[in-house]
Amino acid sequence: MVLPDLNCTPPAGEGADVNMVQEEANDDVQEEADDDDNMLEEESDDNDNMLQEEGTGMLEEATGGQHIRRQRNSMIDEQRYAAYMALHTLNLAKGGKFKRNDKKDVAQIFQAGFQHIRKIWMTAKEQIVLGREVDVSSRRKGRCGRKGKDDTLSQILTVALNRRSTLRSLARQLGVSHTTLYKKLKLHKIRRHSNCLKPSLEEKNSRERIKFSLSMLDETTLAAPRPKFISMHNIVHIDEKWFYMTKMNINYYLLPEEDDPVRTIRNKNCIGKVMFLTTVARLRYDAEGNMTFSSKIGVWPFVQEIPAARRSE
Repeated sequence: MVLPDLNCTPPAGEGADVNMVQEEANDDVQEEADDDDNMLEEESDDNDNMLQEEGTGMLEEATGGQHIRRQRNSMIDEQRYAAYMALHTLNLAKGGKFKRNDKKDVAQIFQAGFQHIRKIWMTAKEQIVLGREVDVSSRRKGRCGRKGKDDTLSQILTVALNRRSTLRSLARQLGVSHTTLYKKLKLHKIRRHSNCLKPSLEEKNSRERIKFSLSMLDETTLAAPRPKFISMHNIVHIDEKWFYMTKMNINYYLLPEEDDPVRTIRNKNCIGKVMFLTTVARLRYDAEGNMTFSSKIGVWPFVQEIPAARRSE
């Protein structure tokens, strides 16, 4: 077998065939390179447009000596759902595929960024695949912004209760600012508790209270698994209450030309008192649910004014 000499000049017919093959190959390579260049240019244009549309924050652009503020692109939940419905309608109308500028057109309609519309559609597709109800509402609440540190909350248990009566005293013990604890209070991470003194009952007092509670049981229901209390319609409650004759400071609403009222008393620390005796009973209703008795029997004042008795010498 004799190998052809590649250095020698081929015949006229054979050389034409080889040149045609090389030209066709070069044309195919050039067309592929042109296609790749076009695709890269289109992708770069898309990326540039996406970056331009997705500007976040408040920006100022100087154009012709005028400052234009670009606001952050954000959509409320109603707009996000409307954008999803528009994308869903386009997807069904075009056989399950979008055209090149469909999402851009939807983004222009809602004046939002391309990435916002794209993320809405991707979120909806994932939920449909998982068989969930489509929910494209914003999930930004609670997930954006600087996250607070709760290291100080674990140290609150080590502070004595008498040092926790105010936010400022607690903040001083923890070594943080008062504003930090106030924000934790608004976020319900700490709570305010109003503590009141309770009587210290002896054993005799506890027995008396139990006897009084048992006396209120209905005797006809004692054999039942869950006894009931009597209706208490035949019981009247009587109690007395002390009131001051006047207050130390009182607000009045006056006209501009009126004179300020003058109130005098011999001693501000010893304001006279008056006692009222109040009698009430239980409310009563008829068969139709209308109130027939308002439970108010009467209030009687003891109008004899006497100086308050003092125990101190």
